[in-house]
Amino acid sequence: MITTASAARQPINRGNGTRSGLAWLLVAFYIGSVILFISIYVEGVEDHFINRFSNIYLIIPLLGGLHTLSRLIPVRALIRNSYRVTVAAFSVGLLLWSIGCTIWMYLIFKYSHAQIPYPSMADAFYALCFIAWTVGLLNLYKTAGKNVLHEINNSTARFLVPLWAVVVSLIYLKHGSGLSAYASKTALLKLGLDIFFLMIDLLNLGLLITLLPSTENEKLGLSGTSLKIISLGYFFLCLASSSFTICSSLPDDSPYHYYNGGFTDFMFATAFTVIGIGLASILVEGDNTREIAGSTT
Repeated sequence: MITTASAARQPINRGNGTRSGLAWLLVAFYIGSVILFISIYVEGVEDHFINRFSNIYLIIPLLGGLHTLSRLIPVRALIRNSYRVTVAAFSVGLLLWSIGCTIWMYLIFKYSHAQIPYPSMADAFYALCFIAWTVGLLNLYKTAGKNVLHEINNSTARFLVPLWAVVVSLIYLKHGSGLSAYASKTALLKLGLDIFFLMIDLLNLGLLITLLPSTENEKLGLSGTSLKIISLGYFFLCLASSSFTICSSLPDDSPYHYYNGGFTDFMFATAFTVIGIGLASILVEGDNTREIAGSTT
């Protein structure tokens, strides 16, 4: 029994070390991004060459996604490990977001007169990122044997999510550019994307909030720590996404309009740093739970 328990602890230590190394790497790139954002703020520039580098934070979700996928690829029978399917979906989402950021940077470098390429091809990858997250969360609900609609209706999410939607919608309607029967296709597409991103943000946040009390479910094999970290990161992501929706609709002469390297991008970088650390944690916790369970058999 002692030998078996010792053997069970070995992969746990390696996993914790890998998680710690990734966390420090993400934090290092995050600090670099924050230094860039502070420089942009101090210089007071909004349409300068330095602003075009603001999406360099894409390295953070790229590293988070590649790291977790690299740990999943050698694992056999991935589909039978529910938490691994979810982590894979989350990781793919991070990679899709980094691709979107790459396209965004390409567009603002190529077309210097259009520093906010929205809507653009980048938004297709941003949208797929959120959809991948939805798929991963629904998989956790399925694994836990819970009905999504029933759980959301009986949690705080049924109050918080609609409240957030109302607040953001009111601000958007008050300050957003008006639409008319003669609105361009681009304006209509922007409106559609604004609505889509807001709704899927709130859906995923509601799913996460509702799932937190279920993390001790033995079927999941996870503790609540990792999902709490991811939920915090996703909360920041909702703030960033809502900020972009509102600020990108403001006129250029507004002091709160969106520009590359501003507060919104700072929130995006913060969100993906926290989410990346949470993903590394959820993978290690799932492994540890199964190792410990195996040692008792």
